[in-house]
Amino acid sequence: MYRLIYLEPDAGYRSFDSDNGAEIHANAEQLRKQKILVICVVDYARQSIKQKCTDFNNHCDSIDGMIFDPLYVTQF
Repeated sequence: MYRLIYLEPDAGYRSFDSDNGAEIHANAEQLRKQKILVICVVDYARQSIKQKCTDFNNHCDSIDGMIFDPLYVTQF
């Protein structure tokens, strides 16, 4: 499973989950085109964090729960 974590200016941190890596990467590109900050992509199978934004460390405290809990669901 993959999780895309991003920051919407008006709504805060959000996530999108998928078992399809290509879908995650396509969504990340779409968000970037819309000028929405992609924080990172979490790959739970490989236990790794990919595509970290340049200021990833500044977001860590806010998104720790989203990264380390694979059952986390973004609340709308």
